[in-house]
Amino acid sequence: MYYFFDESGNWKGRSDYRLVLGGLIIREKSRLERLKTELNLLLADHKLEYLHANEMSQSALHDCYQIIAKLLENDGNSMLRIYTPNVIWSKSTASKDAIYMDLAANLVSTLIMGDENPSINYDMQFHYAYPENVFKLLKKKKPHHYKKMIRSFELTHDGFEKEGERVIDNYNKLKRNVRNELAVVGKEIEENPKKVVSEYLWSELILQIRGKENTREMFKQKIVSNLQTLSSSFESLEMPQRINVNYFGKDQQNSGIEVIDILCNLVYKHGAEPGQDCPSIVKKIYDNISVEVM
Repeated sequence: MYYFFDESGNWKGRSDYRLVLGGLIIREKSRLERLKTELNLLLADHKLEYLHANEMSQSALHDCYQIIAKLLENDGNSMLRIYTPNVIWSKSTASKDAIYMDLAANLVSTLIMGDENPSINYDMQFHYAYPENVFKLLKKKKPHHYKKMIRSFELTHDGFEKEGERVIDNYNKLKRNVRNELAVVGKEIEENPKKVVSEYLWSELILQIRGKENTREMFKQKIVSNLQTLSSSFESLEMPQRINVNYFGKDQQNSGIEVIDILCNLVYKHGAEPGQDCPSIVKKIYDNISVEVM
């Protein structure tokens, strides 16, 4: 079977850490291909480049909901979990990435257990390059292949104008003890801000690449560990022989990812149950999904 996962919520440092994680199951490849065709027609009819609930007209969104409701009624299943701020804060000793990884791996392993050969597709939004880590990397030795690139490319005036304010603002928002530790960086910002911004952007890129590779492997191992725990509780249940997670961004137009993205957005907006004034098509979708408040 085919599995698609996504998230919706305030998860990037804002004060309200409410989070929705969702999974979509489509049983047959032929139905997945039909869904792709239906969504492509929707894009053409409404002159859209991609699907995102917050950037669609009400007419396009209604037509999209119709397609999703039909899928869920006959050929798909979806489970969504709402994590309240209390749940997130109770785990506050861990990093946001670690919390997210635990919750996401739990949902994935719950949905795929019993499937010997699951096709797992994820639009994962880990945060690899926190400003504090980037600034600390500035003065550390860079790998040789990066050093060659850094020497070959110079930050343009337009690039500095575009990124300079963000980088300097990130420094000013650091905790005082961190700024004290990075006092040499603060002095360089005053004396040669363009140089610091250039170094920041390269360090940020390096952390993004390293983090993506390391985090994805850690996430895979979390899923495997969860499945091993589940297999000890359900001895007769078949477990996947191997785990392979395929990652997609919303701009890659993966139809299953687009659907679960819209479902996560829907549940984030309306909560565990639709209100009385919700459109009938929204209520129809809720009739065919499982929503848990954790």
